[in-house]
Amino acid sequence: MEEEEKDLSLGEYFKMEREKRGITLKEIEEKTKISAQILKFLEDDRIDLLPPRTFIRGFLQVIAKEFNMDEMTLLHYLEKTMGEPEQSLPNTVKARKKGLWWKVIILVVIIFFLAFLLKFCDSRDIKGHASIYDNATVQGITVTHSCASIPIPGMKV
Repeated sequence: MEEEEKDLSLGEYFKMEREKRGITLKEIEEKTKISAQILKFLEDDRIDLLPPRTFIRGFLQVIAKEFNMDEMTLLHYLEKTMGEPEQSLPNTVKARKKGLWWKVIILVVIIFFLAFLLKFCDSRDIKGHASIYDNATVQGITVTHSCASIPIPGMKV
């Protein structure tokens, strides 16, 4: 890297390399399918108008490969211009894991509740109650047992 290149931003370096090779933004757009507008924002160091760092990194890798530019140098300027990537991933992962545990606990409680309800409905030890649907036919379907039971006075089961 030459001395004057050390103080350049990513956009300045990219533009200098592109012009050195006689390549237009339109040519890069046609070969890489990266919008000329995005490339212009890159050259103008309009970081606020660019997509996330991951996309820019990918764009630079494609451009470097397609136009024989030094990928490592482009990525160096990316880090220099945009700063080090934020290390927020571990906190995000912890938050997701915390939320996941609550979902698991709620799911287990629901499963136990349903199992209890199913066991209760299957129980034949309910004295003095008869199902309102026992041996009933509704629209051609015979129902022999249901949880919907009501007490019937004087009935012995």
